[in-house]
Amino acid sequence: MALSKYQTRIVIVIVAVVALTGVAFGGYWEGTRKTVPVSNSSSIVAPKSTTPKTTVETNTAKSTAPKNTSPNSATPAKNSSTDTCNNLSLAKGTSDGTAGTMYWHAVITNNGTKDCSVTGYPVTTMTDDQGGSVNALKSNLYPTELVTIPANGGKAHVVLGLPNPNNLDPGTTVCTKASSSKLHLELPGVPKTVNSLFSESTCQGFTVTAIRAGI
Repeated sequence: MALSKYQTRIVIVIVAVVALTGVAFGGYWEGTRKTVPVSNSSSIVAPKSTTPKTTVETNTAKSTAPKNTSPNSATPAKNSSTDTCNNLSLAKGTSDGTAGTMYWHAVITNNGTKDCSVTGYPVTTMTDDQGGSVNALKSNLYPTELVTIPANGGKAHVVLGLPNPNNLDPGTTVCTKASSSKLHLELPGVPKTVNSLFSESTCQGFTVTAIRAGI
């Protein structure tokens, strides 16, 4: 049976639709068969740490502390008395007596060109030419103070308390002989002993005061 022109067109359309559907379905089928390759060698890389590394600084700076400039081996300062009291002389001064004891001034004169400063008690000894020797005890009649003896004849003194030998037992007491007695003073800080004839007899127990200015 012959198809009409209209029927022929419908058939052509149906065939075209079927063909297109097959092509589309085939493409879809092929697409679903394909797999996306997954790389087994791929690894998860953790992000790098952004924490800054701790830098340990080595302290190479040398100490800048000031050096000890104390002069450990420095020569100690000289005693001024050694430099300025090297020209002293000693002489017998005035006296005053009480019961059993005579008090004599022993006068120190500075014959140098510089003032002399001394303080304290001199080591005081009376001797004679027969070997008699007596050392003085300290008397607190004067306080200890710094005494400056002016240059070119300035004076200072100590007071000696001399017991009367007649009041003492000569058998048990050492006394000097008046005819040849000498007085020796070793002043503090002064290396040279000052000496003088002192024609007075004294015995154990005689005393000396601290140095005092004037006569």
